[in-house]
Amino acid sequence: MSKESLLQEVERSRLELLLKSEATTSVKIDFNNANYEKHVEAVNEIIQSKVTEKVKISRLNTQQKINFAQDGLHIHREDETEICVFCGSDVLPSAIEELESYFSTNEVKELQARIKNGQRQIEREIKKLDDLQIDSISFYPQFIGEVEEETKNIYAQKDELYEFWREIKKSLEEKERNLFSEMDQLKYTLPDGINTSVFNGLVEKNNRFADNLMSEQQEARDKLLYHEIAILLNQKNYDIMLNDKIHAEKQFNKVKEEFDKEGINLSEIVKRIEIIGDKVRSLQPKAERQAIERINNKLHYNVPWELDYFEDEDSGYYHVKQGVRYRGVTELSTGEKNIIAFLYFIEKLEAVQTDSIKRKDKIIIFDDPMNSNDSTMQYLIITELLNLYQGKDRKKFIPDKDFMIVLTHNVHFYLNVQPHGNYKDKNGKTKYDKNNFYRIESRKFKKISTLKDDIQTSYASLWVELKDLYECGHKNSMLNAMRRIIETYIKFNSLGQTDFYKGNAQYLKLFNVNSHSIDDLSAETFAEDTEQMKELFSNIFKDNGAEAHFNSYWCN
Repeated sequence: MSKESLLQEVERSRLELLLKSEATTSVKIDFNNANYEKHVEAVNEIIQSKVTEKVKISRLNTQQKINFAQDGLHIHREDETEICVFCGSDVLPSAIEELESYFSTNEVKELQARIKNGQRQIEREIKKLDDLQIDSISFYPQFIGEVEEETKNIYAQKDELYEFWREIKKSLEEKERNLFSEMDQLKYTLPDGINTSVFNGLVEKNNRFADNLMSEQQEARDKLLYHEIAILLNQKNYDIMLNDKIHAEKQFNKVKEEFDKEGINLSEIVKRIEIIGDKVRSLQPKAERQAIERINNKLHYNVPWELDYFEDEDSGYYHVKQGVRYRGVTELSTGEKNIIAFLYFIEKLEAVQTDSIKRKDKIIIFDDPMNSNDSTMQYLIITELLNLYQGKDRKKFIPDKDFMIVLTHNVHFYLNVQPHGNYKDKNGKTKYDKNNFYRIESRKFKKISTLKDDIQTSYASLWVELKDLYECGHKNSMLNAMRRIIETYIKFNSLGQTDFYKGNAQYLKLFNVNSHSIDDLSAETFAEDTEQMKELFSNIFKDNGAEAHFNSYWCN
């Protein structure tokens, strides 16, 4: 059965308010109506009562004079004055005694007491009306309209009662001033009083609703949902939507059938992969032999020993062999142990991928790999890291998938191992755009985002100076800067001067660092311009396989 149905705006607003409501209860009105008929009868009895004069005073022959004399007696009692405030004559004690006898009879006092009692009862009833306050805030939205309407009715009844009590109170006040005369009987329509039954009935409904709020909110939520569905159905033909649904279900079932078939195929492939994995693991010793061969090739010109494969689970996969003698691991220096561990780790990166059924991205961390290594090993480590992050062996590291983290406190190592050099690529991006560099200062990480923020060396400063001199056309000063750069480069890389210059006369003429003595005039006689000097300077690095080194500093 279709449940969609559009809601009126008022009903929709009510349901939305209901969803925002929290459980709350309201309180009934507890108000007891007085016996208004008996009150009227009692007041009529009082105002129709008349005090009979026990003492006759001829001058008090009207009610007005009696009231005047009574007020005057009160005034003279309070002020204790002997002069009449009205006529200025002496107030005789005999006159005071006469009036006191007139107004102090038991009958007068009794009537006054009845009047006071009636006034107090009326004040209590008015106080009850004042205390009657209605709280409509605690009601749920669907009851607010009825509650507000019933509140108006109750306040109208309150106003009627206020008027009733004021009238009979006024009658008692008038009687208090006319004790010796009889007043007309009140002819007042009795009020209906306060009818709280309808309001209290709404309280009961509201509180029952509070007990079932969760189910009511769910019902409201469903109605709003079906309202939105009805809107959508009005916007687009339902039959079209139904056909789309049927078509989508058919497509889903078809794709699911194909998916289940592929799931079966996947299970078969996984089994085959497991078989292949077992075979790969059985070939692991062969992989270890290959790793040791590669390590020996890298260390061949740097150490007097080599690693020898030895298949023994208790002693590992290799021995350290020097000539025909095997050396114990304890005989190796800390630096030698470190370089073996470093190179072995590099080789095992490939094995991690081989063992994986489904390759996962790698996170490779090098924690200060330069520690306890001499300069020769440092260059070997730098070369290995450069080959790794440049993706030259993708079985070990894929730059666009894997992650590499290098930690160091060696400034020279940091400057030489940095990826991408100090130049911009064809898209204008620098190494700072392609990698993240951080330095620790005062125990806080500071990101290096530009060359200005990066660590610089004196050697790097020489290149900056050379570029400035080149741009300004200072040939002589350029030559001096070039000599200092070459001197530093040869010294740091432990190169022989002859090997570096390779016997080239042009190089020897311009860059031979030992030929510029005080009386040497070669710097004054060379004919090359600044552009030719730059080209010669570039070629000497290129001839030494350090073209990238030149470009990284010159193109910075």
